[in-house]
Amino acid sequence: MTEHVGLEARRPPAPALPNVMAASRRLAEGWAEVNGAVWSYGQSAMRNGVEAVEEMRHCQTLADIVAAQMQCARRNYEEGLEQAQHISRLLARISAETAESLSPNAGKG
Repeated sequence: MTEHVGLEARRPPAPALPNVMAASRRLAEGWAEVNGAVWSYGQSAMRNGVEAVEEMRHCQTLADIVAAQMQCARRNYEEGLEQAQHISRLLARISAETAESLSPNAGKG
C-alpha cells in the first residue's frame, strides 16, 4: 500500500478542467484549420489537372504533350511541398497552443 502512495505523490497534478476544455477546443479549432488547408490543396490539385488537360488538348506533338504533363507535375509538386510546409506549421502551432493551455499556469496572470 505504501508503494502505491509513493507513486501517487510523484505524479504531477492533473490539469484543471477549464484547461482541459480549452485544450480540447483548441484542438477542434486546429483540426478544422488543417482540414481547410487539405481541402484547399485538393481543390488546387484538381484545378491544375483540369488546366493540364486543357493545355494538352491544344498540343500538336508528343513533345508538346510531354511538356504540358511535366509542367503540371512540377506545379503539383511545388504546391504539394508548400502545402505540406503550411500544414506542418499549423500542426506545430496547434500543438504548442494546446500544450500551453494544459500547463499549470494557463489562465493565470
